Amino acid sequence: MKVLVIGAGVLGASVAQQLAQRGVHVQVIEQHSSPSAEVSGSSFGWVGLIHNDPVDSPEAYRLRVEASAEFARLSTDFNNPSWYRRVGSMLWHEDPHHTQRLVDRHQHANSNIYSITSDEAHRLEPAIIEPPECAAYSPNDCAIDVEIMVRSLLQDARARGASVTFGERVLQVEPHNEHHTTVTTTAGKYQADIVVLANALDAIDLLKPLGTQLPLEASPAVLLRMKTSQHLVNGIVNSPVIEVRQNPDRILWIAQDPEPYGDDRKLIEPVKQHLAGLFGSVPDLDVVSVTRGIRPLPHADIPIVGFVPNLPGIYILIAHPGVMLAPFLSRAAAEEIVHGRRTSLVGNC
Repeated sequence: MKVLVIGAGVLGASVAQQLAQRGVHVQVIEQHSSPSAEVSGSSFGWVGLIHNDPVDSPEAYRLRVEASAEFARLSTDFNNPSWYRRVGSMLWHEDPHHTQRLVDRHQHANSNIYSITSDEAHRLEPAIIEPPECAAYSPNDCAIDVEIMVRSLLQDARARGASVTFGERVLQVEPHNEHHTTVTTTAGKYQADIVVLANALDAIDLLKPLGTQLPLEASPAVLLRMKTSQHLVNGIVNSPVIEVRQNPDRILWIAQDPEPYGDDRKLIEPVKQHLAGLFGSVPDLDVVSVTRGIRPLPHADIPIVGFVPNLPGIYILIAHPGVMLAPFLSRAAAEEIVHGRRTSLVGNC
């Protein structure tokens, strides 16, 4: 079997690795000059359940539970890689009753998330100058360096025989015609048994001429990276005003909503103020990067996974949060593509 994967973000790299692991001849095509160049490269890289309410979407929550377990298995397969760090996370709302209500719902769903006092919060994150009265804590949440993860997955896929091509934009996909599925790029034509669209919002333009509309919305988000000499954060901190974590290299990763008028560098000063409100004075902050990613947000928060109806040989793989769901959904996709087995957990995707 030959499978062509369009997109070398976290989902494309994950499914390529899973397919290559099963002996499939895999070709990956990426329009940019490097992997994870778009939304994956601007991801905050948080794998965990704490910021999801189990009541809002029980089906989506079940997927995230399985995805967390799959990430743990993946880290074991890669021998506890540097891009995977189990650091735990702490979250709180302005109203402590809202925080406790969220904890109660997680515990009702049998998740390992519990409430902590201000003293316990201080022991976990001593740099916070005013710990919350009540916070939700998840000891198993992980911080992911997505760019390194994607490169590792592609390296593993290559070691198993996969090919990866950069700098080619896909112009057209033609469904299977009893012989092959054809992909036309800026460099020529490719033929394969199956084509996997793992290229997020760009899949819309490829499927529209074939009469298929995708239930997707564009959802922008901004990732700021700031370096400081100070060690401020042990795990992942989600306060009412800022979401922040820190790598061993002392770089802070901060997730923010985009600036309404398009100049995301205007977020820098408000972010510095939020950090000062949380940790006190941080005089040596140095901005490393400000990047905006356009996330593909499926309707009803349910991933789009499976063969496209009435378009033989075309498989689609789009999800949010892509980083968290990628290992699990890619394994499910590979099983369906290679063996025709569709796991019940993605039955409605």
